[in-house]
Amino acid sequence: MYCSKCGNEIADDSQFCNLCGTPQRQLESKNGQNKNTDVMNSDITSPLGCFGLLIFIIIAVVFSLNMNFNSSNTTNSNSSQQQVSTQKTQQERQDRLNTINNLINEATNEGLIIKIEKSIYDDKNAYIIVEESMWNQLPHETKQHLCLMANEYSDLTGIKILGFKGYRTGKTIMPFVSSVHNF
Repeated sequence: MYCSKCGNEIADDSQFCNLCGTPQRQLESKNGQNKNTDVMNSDITSPLGCFGLLIFIIIAVVFSLNMNFNSSNTTNSNSSQQQVSTQKTQQERQDRLNTINNLINEATNEGLIIKIEKSIYDDKNAYIIVEESMWNQLPHETKQHLCLMANEYSDLTGIKILGFKGYRTGKTIMPFVSSVHNF
C-alpha cells in the first residue's frame, strides 16, 4: 500500500505514513482487498461531510451578504450625517448673520451706524460709516465689540470691512485689517 499524500510505500496495516506522518485509513473494497484512503478525503465524500460542507458554504454566503449590506448602510448613514451636519452649519451661519444684521440695525436706529458703504473700487471691500460724535463717546470695550462684529460680518458675507469712517468727514476713524485689537 502507498501513502495517499506523499506516495511512500507503507505496510498494508499502517495507520500512519512513516515518512510524512499522514493518518491512513483502511477501507474494504468490493473485492475484499484493503484500499488506502486519506481520512480527510473520506469524511468529505460521506453524506454527512457533504451536508456539513453545504451548511458551511451557506453560512459563509449569508455572512458575506450581511457584511456588504452593513457596509452599504454605514456609507449611506455617514453620507446622511454629513448632509445633516452641513445643513446645520449653514443654518447656524445664517442665524449668526441674522443676529449681526439685527445688531447693525439696532446701532443704525440709535444713530451710531449710518450704513455699510462698499468701496467704489471693489464690491468685496466696505467701510462701516458711523456718526463721529457718538463714536468718540463710546467706551473702548464697545468699540472692540463692534470690531469683532465687523470681522464676523466679513467672514459670513465675504465683504471685508476695512474699518470705520466718519459720516460727515469721510475720514477713517478706525482702520483694521487683520486684528481687532489694533486701535
